[in-house]
Amino acid sequence: MSLLAISIYVVSTYLIIGPGLPPAEIMKEWYLPDRASDKEADLSLFPTISEYSAAGSYSNSTIMCVWYFEKKSSFLEGELKLSEYLKKSGQFKIVEINITNELDAVINDRGKNWQPTNGPRVFNATRYQGTETSGYFIVYRTPFLETSEDYFITYYGTKDTTNFTGKQNDILYLIARSYYLGEGNVTSLDIENSQDRKNSLLSSLKGFIGWYYCPIAV
Repeated sequence: MSLLAISIYVVSTYLIIGPGLPPAEIMKEWYLPDRASDKEADLSLFPTISEYSAAGSYSNSTIMCVWYFEKKSSFLEGELKLSEYLKKSGQFKIVEINITNELDAVINDRGKNWQPTNGPRVFNATRYQGTETSGYFIVYRTPFLETSEDYFITYYGTKDTTNFTGKQNDILYLIARSYYLGEGNVTSLDIENSQDRKNSLLSSLKGFIGWYYCPIAV
């Protein structure tokens, strides 16, 4: 389902029954613009971090993967798992990307009355360079309503890792075609704090196990 089709669904749902979003099975495709073809196999480039995921292939070896999360807890777990994988499988760096020109081009293509987002045009992303693919990870946190726990991890990349620099324009344009933010924020993966989060989770688990098995004094 295209981004336009899902947008129509959301608008019609909102007008008929009040604020509501499609089910997770549909939401996983929210950020995927019209694809040259479905490419679910590309999800295997990364670990399984959500039961709701989708992927697509585009021209010039450009690909996109999306993982959708209904709860903050599952999002944090998925982000941690992905971060740990990226640390072991390639190189990563937090970078600032600017999609102003690409968004202007998309607006021009779709009509000047079409406004894709209230979000910033310059924001942080996680640049990843691996042996099988290189690209950018972008996280959308509660992009529809701040009171709604909707989280997306998106990947825009190429399989032509020998010419990553030459594919930059294609990747940035794909990001612009996909980009949407009504509320919330858009940012990079929180890789730097993943180890602290992992240690915190382990400490919490150990604390719970200790509490559970600790005999109650009488």
